[in-house]
Amino acid sequence: MVIFEDYGVEIILKDGRYYIRYDAGRIAIIYDEIEITKEEAERAQQGPQNAMEIIWYYKNKKRGLV
Repeated sequence: MVIFEDYGVEIILKDGRYYIRYDAGRIAIIYDEIEITKEEAERAQQGPQNAMEIIWYYKNKKRGLV
């Protein structure tokens, strides 16, 4: 269930878990979805800068940079 949608991101609640979904494509629309904490979901809803910080944190973590 989408609980928030604005500035190009969606916060989704599925089976008690929170996810942030965003368009990761450059030319074509390709959605990426990352599992986040409830606190991060609440923070991402406060503004686009917060949402992007969360997305970049998890992208960097996946690359082993965090």
